[in-house]
Amino acid sequence: MPHPASPGPRALGDRVFLWLCGTGQRELPEVRRAMVLTLREPFLVSLLASFWAQIVAGMAFWITGAAWALAWLLSDLVLLVLRLWCSRLITVAEQQGRRLPMRRVLLVNAVWLTWVAAGISLSIRQPSLYLVVVSAMIASGFSGYCVSRWQAFPRLAALYLYVLWAAVCVGLLTSPLPELHLLAWLMPAAAYAFQVLLGLNHQIVIGALRAQQENRRLSMHDPLTELPNRLMLRERLVALCRGLPDGHRFAVLCLDLDGFKAVNDRHGHAAGDWLLKSVARRLADVVRAEDLVCRLGGDEFVVLLPGADEAVTAEIAQRMLQALAQPHDLGGLVDLPARASIGVALAPLDGGEPDPLLLAADEGLYAAKRDGKGCWRRTGQPANG
Repeated sequence: MPHPASPGPRALGDRVFLWLCGTGQRELPEVRRAMVLTLREPFLVSLLASFWAQIVAGMAFWITGAAWALAWLLSDLVLLVLRLWCSRLITVAEQQGRRLPMRRVLLVNAVWLTWVAAGISLSIRQPSLYLVVVSAMIASGFSGYCVSRWQAFPRLAALYLYVLWAAVCVGLLTSPLPELHLLAWLMPAAAYAFQVLLGLNHQIVIGALRAQQENRRLSMHDPLTELPNRLMLRERLVALCRGLPDGHRFAVLCLDLDGFKAVNDRHGHAAGDWLLKSVARRLADVVRAEDLVCRLGGDEFVVLLPGADEAVTAEIAQRMLQALAQPHDLGGLVDLPARASIGVALAPLDGGEPDPLLLAADEGLYAAKRDGKGCWRRTGQPANG
């Protein structure tokens, strides 16, 4: 029996990267995204972190005149620009609702922090007690930076802590000052102490992110049907409108049930609630994976169809009408009717902003009701459905 092919270098590298960026627990996509957002660094923090690295590099160059110190000083400026650029990438991706560039951001920061570790190690090897003291102070400072800035990714942060303190250890062991050699044996304990602090910080930040995302989920979902609510609709609609200048398109469908008040009056509000949940399930079943079905309240629903043209929109609207027209069995007690009317607006043809598009879809809904209900309409277009 042939052995399975071993993973290539790229696949193996991806696995190692994903493991390093893991936490040992399965996180929801929303929590994972919030973890990556913690990598976004304020300008002042980036500037100060780079400033202290350049202090040591500048002192090393002033004392030794070595080429490596000058290279460290200049390259840190380049890496500062790249780090600021990475933070900007995260901000833009978040604003546009795109995938966050986690790999690129972590790679740039890992190169910078590893370069700092190498510079500190070379500085400690110099026969200057002033440089040794400042380098040790900066090593502790950057350990605290790592514990606070990379706390969402404990494995990656722990790896850097041990790389940093291993660099300090090598610097002490090879120092021309013999009295420093014994201090090298304390460095593993320093790395471990910072790792313990990292673990505590990680638990705090992950707990906060999970609570934040749960609160966000509750605030953006309808408690009855568990569909997204008006807040999430507005957020997604704004994001879709931002993509219109790039040639993207989408459709907005406003839907409400015909005769829903009669169901409540005849069978009670419990039956009405059950019908709304049944309608929500059927709508979710007939739309595509990328579409968003929202409940605004009462029997009002809005559906967003990203990338849909007029033909696709018409097909999905018709499927929705057919699915809802089938009787809704209330536990074998009674079959509840649920005809619906739908208004359609196409972006950018009917508007390029959320409010005009919702208004156009609402006008289409009123047109559908005027034309006898149980159909879909788009304002200004011939009758359909």
